[in-house]
Amino acid sequence: MPGQRVKRKLTYTQDQLDEALTCIRNKTMTYREAEDAFGISGKRESTVGHHGRLPVLSEKEETDLKNGCIAMAKRGFGQTPYQLRMVVKRLLDLSGKNEPLFKDNLPGRAWWSEFQGRHPELRTIMTEKLEVSRAIACRPE
Repeated sequence: MPGQRVKRKLTYTQDQLDEALTCIRNKTMTYREAEDAFGISGKRESTVGHHGRLPVLSEKEETDLKNGCIAMAKRGFGQTPYQLRMVVKRLLDLSGKNEPLFKDNLPGRAWWSEFQGRHPELRTIMTEKLEVSRAIACRPE
């Protein structure tokens, strides 16, 4: 489950902790040196799973969006990041969701970056200009 906290088992005694604190207070060791010397971890809990904000769209919605983009691109109708962001805005508007981080429910460039990070098979490519000789060869007479 995203954001679930897991308690770690303590691997040091109270005496070790007291001695480490004494060394730190006397300035004979830094925090890190005391952690290493006495086997004390500075963190008691760790976060397992997702770090940061949860995605705005559900996993199913994101998967559908990704598959739709791929299908459109295979048909020759690739979308720009802005067009995809407009699709998300329309989805949010139609579903009645109001995302406070988006201005007028329109995701920003950072959202696109994160979406692309979650779905690396999507990428932005620049199209090449059609050469004049090819354009002339394809033109019907």
